[in-house]
Amino acid sequence: MYTYKNLVEQVIAENKTTLLAVDENEISQLMDEICKAKTIQLYAMGRMQLSVRAFAMRLKHMGFDSYVVYDTTTPCIGEGTCLSSTAGSPMSNSISSNWLRKPAPASLCSPRIRKTNMAVMPI
Repeated sequence: MYTYKNLVEQVIAENKTTLLAVDENEISQLMDEICKAKTIQLYAMGRMQLSVRAFAMRLKHMGFDSYVVYDTTTPCIGEGTCLSSTAGSPMSNSISSNWLRKPAPASLCSPRIRKTNMAVMPI
């Protein structure tokens, strides 16, 4: 039977394993993209959207202009926008081709489920 303490230790161990697997250069690259962006748009569906909403709120608290894609207050993507898409669904894997129909001078920061977790590319 699990105790509260056992569950806490397991969660901490799993989080530590996940966080230590992230390449520091990719985090630095993401931070650079966020810092130079005029607006940050975050995309996710389902349960991942809850985490994305929390991240968008944290970015707002830190003074960044952040939005969740498809919210009524989200502006059009444009010059200086950083779009971040979470991996996991067919839509998020093809967001740059399906959702963004016209070229825009923006950047796409998309985590991938592979050894490399993030790709930053111009859209």
